[in-house]
Amino acid sequence: MALYKEAGINLFGQFLYEIDKPKWDFYSGAEISWSELVADMDVKRSGYEKFKQNIVSIIRTPKQRTITYTLKHNPGAGGTTMSRRLAFDICKLNVELDDFTCLPIFLYSYNEKTYEYLLQLSEKKLDNDFLLIIVEGGKVSDENVNKLTARLNSRQRNIIILRIFRTTKQNIQGGLNITTLPAMLNDEDTNSFIEKYSIYKKLSKTERLFSQSELEAGVEVVDFPLKIKDEITSIHLNEYVSAFMSDLPENTQLFCGYVAFATYYAGRSLNQNLIKSLFDVSTVYDNQIKYALYKLLLQEQEEDGTMSGCWRPRYQSFALPIIMFVWGNNWKYRINQISIDFIKECAKVGTIGLWDKDLLYGIFILRRGSDFKDTSEDDRSKFAKLIQDVIINEQRPEEIYGALVNTYPDDSIFLGHYGRFLFEQAYTKGVSFSDIF
Repeated sequence: MALYKEAGINLFGQFLYEIDKPKWDFYSGAEISWSELVADMDVKRSGYEKFKQNIVSIIRTPKQRTITYTLKHNPGAGGTTMSRRLAFDICKLNVELDDFTCLPIFLYSYNEKTYEYLLQLSEKKLDNDFLLIIVEGGKVSDENVNKLTARLNSRQRNIIILRIFRTTKQNIQGGLNITTLPAMLNDEDTNSFIEKYSIYKKLSKTERLFSQSELEAGVEVVDFPLKIKDEITSIHLNEYVSAFMSDLPENTQLFCGYVAFATYYAGRSLNQNLIKSLFDVSTVYDNQIKYALYKLLLQEQEEDGTMSGCWRPRYQSFALPIIMFVWGNNWKYRINQISIDFIKECAKVGTIGLWDKDLLYGIFILRRGSDFKDTSEDDRSKFAKLIQDVIINEQRPEEIYGALVNTYPDDSIFLGHYGRFLFEQAYTKGVSFSDIF
């Protein structure tokens, strides 16, 4: 198992570790666990059965090749939960059906070992053996997924690569081998969520989870856990976040800001040791600070139940309000300085591990396909979402790349992307490469 983990591969099944006494449960913001899937704590969206049937149909008709399927979802719409529900249901079918064999895995990173181990896992004992590889958009770059798809396809293996893409677009475009999942719920989904969460809340037949005006305004997925845990809806999210952020000292506010920054641009949790000068562990023993952090962030746990030191917002929808509290509503005009200050904080640590390096790649290097798959080739971003935001707001990406290269001079990926950016700039401006220095 450890070797697979080093290759970024997480095998999914009932042998997954379960923390005896988790600090967080699914309704509090944690990713849904195997036992919570068994307990049917999630709500199956109206499009789930068709989505599952599409995947099962591909598995039922093996063609000795690698097929890509895409699940597009808004932040906080439940894309991760739906992908875990699918993996769980696939595991159930393995037991229930004699002629059905599919191993679901999650791919969290990509390195030189990843392809080798995936090739081993995809070796067919029977003609209908299948491998389902689930990849979240912020974890592995488009380039690496495409390269992996091509290499696996050349080996004629029965493989589905399910790509989970977050997109901020309100009208998500579907298509062949694409399922969409908006954050705003339709009437059918709203009723399903109300039924499930009313049971959890133990409401009587006369009690209502939402007022009529709240329902008429429309509800999102995140409104349900917020309602049962905090008695608010996403309409009041900014005020909610601001109230608890105001209870924190300035350095802890900045710590929360960088945690949200990492989630917003990389979809990853942030290791507190990467910016340890901002996080005073002793402050968590102050009841007011501890309570505020508990309401804003979630610290992930290790397999043995100990706290990992890696933090993320309780819900994805918390990221933007936290960022705006720390850096203002016009924070995107300051991305350059925010990024450089963040890199300076990381530099104080010195040498960093692969997990932290992957986070920096996720923020500054990896292109996330979710926001440009519907555009033409000419309009697609050539750089990470953060760099694209910097360009749109007429700031200087070369300052960020320069800070990365100066901080990590031996990292070929940072240097290579800096060079590619300079080349693109020279090509766009019609000048020689040396003239842009």
